[in-house]
Amino acid sequence: MAEEKKWWDGDKKLRTTGELVSDGGLSGAVMSILYLIIGVAVWGGIGYLGDLVFSTTWLVWVGVLIGAVGGLTLVFTHMLVFTHMTRQNKDR
Repeated sequence: MAEEKKWWDGDKKLRTTGELVSDGGLSGAVMSILYLIIGVAVWGGIGYLGDLVFSTTWLVWVGVLIGAVGGLTLVFTHMLVFTHMTRQNKDR
C-alpha cells in the first residue's frame, strides 16, 4: 500500500521573501499580508508608547500609517529585487 504524501514531505527548498512574493500564490499573499500586519503592529505600538509619553492622541495613527507604508514598500522592494536578479541570471 502506497503511503499518503503529506504536505510537509513536499518541497523543502528554502525560499526568499522576494521569491514568494513574486511567484504569487498563497505563499506570496501570506507574506505580503504579514508584512502589513507586522508593520502596522510594530509602528502602531511605537506610536502608542509615544502617545503615553507625550500625552497625545495622534501618534498611534502616525505609527499605523508609517507601518502600512513601510510594509507595502518592503513587499514591492522584495518583488523588484527578485525580478531584477532573475532577469540578470537569464541574461547570462
